[in-house]
Formats: sequence, C-alpha cells, structure tokens
Amino acid sequence: MNLEVALANGEREAAAARAFHELPAWRRALRRIVPALLLTLIIELFVAFIVSEYTDTFKKYTLLIAFQPVISALSGNVGLQTMATITQGLPLGLFHGRRMGQGMGHEMRAGVLVAGLLSFMLAAIAFLWYSPMAPGHSWGGSLAFGMAIFFAQFCSSISASVTASFAPLLFNRCDWNPAEWGGPFETAFQDVVGSSVMLAGSAAILAQFGDYVEDCPGGDVKECVMLCQAGASYDEKCLQHCLDLALRGLC
Repeated sequence: MNLEVALANGEREAAAARAFHELPAWRRALRRIVPALLLTLIIELFVAFIVSEYTDTFKKYTLLIAFQPVISALSGNVGLQTMATITQGLPLGLFHGRRMGQGMGHEMRAGVLVAGLLSFMLAAIAFLWYSPMAPGHSWGGSLAFGMAIFFAQFCSSISASVTASFAPLLFNRCDWNPAEWGGPFETAFQDVVGSSVMLAGSAAILAQFGDYVEDCPGGDVKECVMLCQAGASYDEKCLQHCLDLALRGLC
C-alpha cells in the first residue's frame, strides 16, 4: 500500500514540476513573487521594526550585532534541513499532511538536540570572545553574554524546526506545492519569531545581569523624579527616563 501511495505521489509531483517548468519565464517569476515572496517582504519589514526597537542594546553590546547573522544563518539551515527531510519523505509516504502531529514530532526530537548542541557551542564561543579579561568586562557579565547568546540560538533554532516541519505538512494537506510555499513561509516566520525572541530575550538578560546594567538615579522612582527638578518645574526628558526605568523594573 505504501509503495502504491509513493508511486501515485511521485507521479503527481512529477506532473506538477513538469507543468511549472513549461510555463513562460514571466509566469514562473510572477508565481514565485505573488503571494509567497510578497508575504515574505511584508513579514520581514516587521522584523526590521523589531530590530530598530533594540538599538540601545546594540550600542551597549556591539558584539551582539556580530552574532545576529550567525544565529540567523544557523537557524535558517536548521529549518532548511528539516524541510528537506520532510519534503523528500512526502512522495515516499513517510510523512503526510493528514498526520501532522506524527511528522512534526519525528523531526522535533532531532531538532531539540540540534538546537541544544548548537546553542552550547555558540554560547562558549560568545563567552570567550566577549572575554572576562577585557577592560570593563567581568566574569558575571561574560556569563550573562554567553547565556544571552545561548537563549537566542536555542529559541531561534526551535522556532525554525517548528515552522520548517509544520509548513510542508500543512501545504501538503492543502494540496499546495510544499517546495514552492514552504521555503518563504518558514524563512519569514522563523525570522519574526527568532529575531523577536533573540532580541527581546538577549536584551532582558543583559539588562539584568550584563556589565552595562543601567542604574536607577537616586535609587528609586521618587528620588529619580526629584533629581529631574529644575527650579520650579521638571525636565520632561528626565521624567520620561525615570518612567522608562520604572517600566523596565530598574527603578
């Protein structure tokens, strides 16, 4: 039965690939752009907005910028490997869109192990590169930086495994071409989740335990506000800064 299913799926995939191959160049380009790549563009603009919100963290920890493309590339390859495994297994009947939980579970077990090993290696590199021996750096700050990179890589890799296993199975279930839709879907959503978690998580860890933890002027909100007094009035920027520190739990 599995052989018959594999042969039927293979014939259907071959017919679809042949039909797409014979289309004119402008139609092939249009089908690639709309809607998959267009949706990717919209989602990636959201990623750009997220990155712009953490410019202060990048200013304090410039090394974090160097690790961002590394984390993104590793996570992207984790997703590509997962998607390739499932896409190759679909025509053979090893995976099916009607059994999404089974297929995702099979790949996620390996994905968690891969994420853990990659995150540990990258965190060790980050700790050594940040270096507790460098001027202005401490052992605690170096550990915090390594922990932030571990958290970022692990969450980004897990999100890549989830989306890369979910996308081809979903599109197979909907009778859409997983090879055409899966890549843009996985890349876009992995970037959104990975970048959001990476930046927010790293910023939170470094803000609490890093070498450049921002202190609260005066020690509490009241004293911070009192320091903003300029004669009979208060400096608005100073008051806003006190409010921001309070909202971040630093005051």
